[in-house]
Amino acid sequence: MKAVRDCELTGCTNPAVATLTYNYRESTAVIGPLPAHKQPYTTELCQQHALKFNVPQGWTVIRLEYSSEPPAPSQEDLDTLAKSILETARRVRIEIPHDPRITDR
Repeated sequence: MKAVRDCELTGCTNPAVATLTYNYRESTAVIGPLPAHKQPYTTELCQQHALKFNVPQGWTVIRLEYSSEPPAPSQEDLDTLAKSILETARRVRIEIPHDPRITDR
């Protein structure tokens, strides 16, 4: 599981900070905040691509406020990651050496 999602434009590996959605009937593109989870029929953009994005002549761009920083992982994301690590450790029977400094066993 990756906590920070990447920009979806070809060749870009910058973190996504905004979501691009099209309304073809209204000839409108909306650039807004990045949702907690990837949504279908959207494109996730980095700050650079969100700022430079333009539309064909006759279209409108609506730019909603969003943070220029990628969102921090949610508690649900962190819990899922922790469970995955524990399940993998149990499945492959990893032996964790005893460390006297760690008392929570």
